[in-house]
Amino acid sequence: MIVSTYRGPAIVVLPDGTLFKVGAHLQSTAAPGMQMWRGVITSDNKQALWDTVTVSRATIRLPSGRDGMFAPVGLEGFAGRELRLNGHGAAPF
Repeated sequence: MIVSTYRGPAIVVLPDGTLFKVGAHLQSTAAPGMQMWRGVITSDNKQALWDTVTVSRATIRLPSGRDGMFAPVGLEGFAGRELRLNGHGAAPF
């Protein structure tokens, strides 16, 4: 069951401190005793997305100032401009 969603701008923060702007479509889901979040980020900056896919964990920062840690799953979409992610911990939205 989908609990909440977020669609809009965000910033990805890589472990080395690199920041870049993305569009995000995120959703949190819940099942008995379990809550998780996941989604897709998009960017025209293919190099930044590639750099993200090569790390084990990164952070997404929403305009509200809330952060969430995620693991990149893989690049998809037109010319590799979409990155699937799985969130860790509480959803930042």
